[in-house]
Amino acid sequence: MTYAGAALGLPASGSGSLARLGRRFVGVLVDWLVAQLVVFVVARDAFGAAGAASFLPLAVFAVLTVLSLSVVAATFGHYVMGLQLRQVRPGTWPLQALIRTLLLCLFLPAVLTAKDGRGLHDVAAGTVLVRR
Repeated sequence: MTYAGAALGLPASGSGSLARLGRRFVGVLVDWLVAQLVVFVVARDAFGAAGAASFLPLAVFAVLTVLSLSVVAATFGHYVMGLQLRQVRPGTWPLQALIRTLLLCLFLPAVLTAKDGRGLHDVAAGTVLVRR
């Protein structure tokens, strides 16, 4: 069986290797909890609300993700899990971060993976999540 990250020239293990599903999942869970905490602290009335206000945590998650990926190529959850985002094809970080985050917020592209092991949101953005 061929290592999925080999198609991208990534090592099979250690630093620079393709981030596995478990690490990616825990990383995004940490980021989601941070977004929930921000909403709870800043806008308690919106925390747990119904209707349009229920999208506030998702909006906070998206803004925090785009900003952190654009500046340091990792979210807080990525940092905690020892992960980093890298470019597979040249582009501008803010645009790649925006594309990746918008698709991540749709959930399905992040769960589906390409043959090279990346989530479809990473394929569309031209990025790959690797171990630091």
